[in-house]
Amino acid sequence: MVRPDGVKPRKFNGMNSFELTGETRFRPPVFEESFESPVSTPELCKEYPLILTTGGRNVANYYSSLRNIASLRKLAPDPELQTNPLTVQKLGVEDGEWIYVETVRGKIEQKARYFEFVKPDVVHAPHGYRYGENDSPAEIEDGWIRRNINQLTDNQHKQLKNGRSHP
Repeated sequence: MVRPDGVKPRKFNGMNSFELTGETRFRPPVFEESFESPVSTPELCKEYPLILTTGGRNVANYYSSLRNIASLRKLAPDPELQTNPLTVQKLGVEDGEWIYVETVRGKIEQKARYFEFVKPDVVHAPHGYRYGENDSPAEIEDGWIRRNINQLTDNQHKQLKNGRSHP
């Protein structure tokens, strides 16, 4: 590979870092199979055949903040699990129906939302959802336990090679 100015990028420190411009270094990502996946734990996939991904955001909220603002809550009132219509229709699930999402760590409830751009073997849940019509601590705590996807994710495994702090 050669830059437009004819200079060949240099490799730094044997760390797979490359100089793309005079000042920029780039470290290509290294793929590491998740500790729970169809490849690393095929026996788990027999009981839990769909791959759960998390972390998506919606336009009304950033992380889990601002969910206490009524006008923003109207834009995204419920946590919605993005599902491929072909997959969940086989299971008899309607768009907008409340369903349970279950992993080895427990189960929560979210609304199924048809989303054709999700692969058929994948479901995607929004990040950091709290739930409660009012701001009473008891209702927020109950909603967090019943509907927040973080109840189902593992907080022990870290994939730091790619700079990610979550599986």
